Amino acid sequence: MKLRTKTKKILSGGLALGILCSGATLITPENKVYAADASTKALIFKSTFGKIYDKFLKEPFVQWADSYDVQNGYHQYQENVTYKAPDFEPGQFTINVFSYFKNQDFSKRVKLLKPDGTTEIHTLHHGEQLIIKQPGTLVRLNVDPSNYHTDKFADATKGHYIYVSQNMINQGNLGISIGNWKTYFLEKANTPKINSTLIEKFYPNENPGNFSYDKEALYNRLDPERKAIATITSNTLTNQDFFDKSKKAVPLGYPELDKNRYEISDEQLREKIEALEGVPVEGIHRY
Repeated sequence: MKLRTKTKKILSGGLALGILCSGATLITPENKVYAADASTKALIFKSTFGKIYDKFLKEPFVQWADSYDVQNGYHQYQENVTYKAPDFEPGQFTINVFSYFKNQDFSKRVKLLKPDGTTEIHTLHHGEQLIIKQPGTLVRLNVDPSNYHTDKFADATKGHYIYVSQNMINQGNLGISIGNWKTYFLEKANTPKINSTLIEKFYPNENPGNFSYDKEALYNRLDPERKAIATITSNTLTNQDFFDKSKKAVPLGYPELDKNRYEISDEQLREKIEALEGVPVEGIHRY
């Protein structure tokens, strides 16, 4: 049975100030989101990012970044430039959609196979995130190709599949952001740091090559909203690293054993993909 669900935008607010052991006081938003109806304890729902980021995500587009790096780069200094770090919270796994052009109509579809065997298709627009709190969910990214994003696995039987394991839910430190040109596989940064790319945006007349250029001093002069935007909260992962981390089982506490323990086998994953797509799958490709 295929089920297409409707969900609502939910706003959250507030800032948490974090003082780190460096010359700069880093500010990151309090990434709390709430289900459409808290009383239902929904396990899968859509949300926005709260006041600070909602305002930023709706700003008119201004061309300022290097176009080659924007389209071809894949690194953490593109946070809040070509991708938005998802909420990293224990108890959930999050996928979001971000348009570099601030195109409010830009969207991607995500297909889910829930543990009970039902399927859902969610359309995420720029600035929206899908929060999954149900382990055992299979995720299919980029269900449809578009003019903005070419998915070489856009047919019915192949694609980017992520199995949301219990360990992923427990840790809450992995997430995905789908942008105009790339899908970013992300891990929560252990220590937030200053995004020098955005410092250059906020101070266009400063010269990074000048010996007096001090990004920490410039960062500290920003207002709280811009500080939050200019703070890196994620690390980019390779496809292989992300999928390896995502399929890990709940650790037992024995490093040599845990590194080879997976919550789902290739055969079990193949069966789930067949259930999601409704067609036989001869094999699956691991990164």
